[in-house]
Amino acid sequence: MEKYNKGSKYREIDERVLVARSKRGDKAAFEGLVKQFSKYVYTTAFFILRDTHEAEDVSQEVFVKVYLSIKGFRGLSSFKTWIRKLTVNTCIDKLRLYSKIKDKKVSLDKITEEHEVVFTKFSQSLEK
Repeated sequence: MEKYNKGSKYREIDERVLVARSKRGDKAAFEGLVKQFSKYVYTTAFFILRDTHEAEDVSQEVFVKVYLSIKGFRGLSSFKTWIRKLTVNTCIDKLRLYSKIKDKKVSLDKITEEHEVVFTKFSQSLEK
């Protein structure tokens, strides 16, 4: 298949060709993968997270992961299946992080309330 002459971008060509070229370090082929799958990754992330900004963040994270690990992609499944799995797992990691942050916030709120009660009692005892 031939390259698109405008810049260094590939036409919409078979994902297997883009993956093979990306594995060899072809940045234009990787750009082609990003172009073909960015909407799919974003939509998948948004469906899970229900937040546009978080879906955008996950999309960027996923493509960084793809760039760093594409040489390890064995092709046992389609690239689309692989990138969906990366997207879902990245979303799950985000949700776990939110859960931990939320738990810590609740814990801090509880600690603050307890300190306030202790401080109030201490203040009252000093006034006596």
